[in-house]
Order: sequence, then C-alpha cells, then structure tokens
Amino acid sequence: MTGASPNVERAGAYALFGLVFALAHPRQLWLGLGVIVFSAAGLELLQLVAVTRHARLADAAFKLSGGSLGLAIGVVVDRLIWRRTAEQR
Repeated sequence: MTGASPNVERAGAYALFGLVFALAHPRQLWLGLGVIVFSAAGLELLQLVAVTRHARLADAAFKLSGGSLGLAIGVVVDRLIWRRTAEQR
C-alpha cells in the first residue's frame, strides 16, 4: 500500500501495465486494449466467487481508465522516440 486511495492505486497499476505493453508491442495496441479489458473484467468477475471479496463496477472502471491512459501515453512516447530517431538519420 502506498497510502493513496485504492482507486488511484488500481488506476496507476493498470496505467503502468498499459504503458509497458504499448512500448513493448507498439503494433499490437488492439491486443493490448483487449488484454486490459479482459484482465480488468476477469479479475472483478473472479471476485464474485470469493466470499471475502466484493466485485465492483467502479473498480473495473478505474482499472480500464488507467490501462487506457497508459496505452495512450505509450503511443505518444513511442511516436516521439520514432520521430527523434528519424531526425537523427
């Protein structure tokens, strides 16, 4: 725990997930979005079977928004890197 709101931690973790995926696989962004959606929804649905856990739509929304933001930032960073390397040639 970082001391931040759990929603901020969820969004931050998925943003990092999206950023790393976008930088590692810049041509597979639709796959990355699918993985983020599937993992966020899947983890929330799996909480329905655990007695001590509670699945919440809001939690999934924070995960999805963080992951999408991370993918978007990854795309921008990737494009800036490609532009810089193209200018150096």
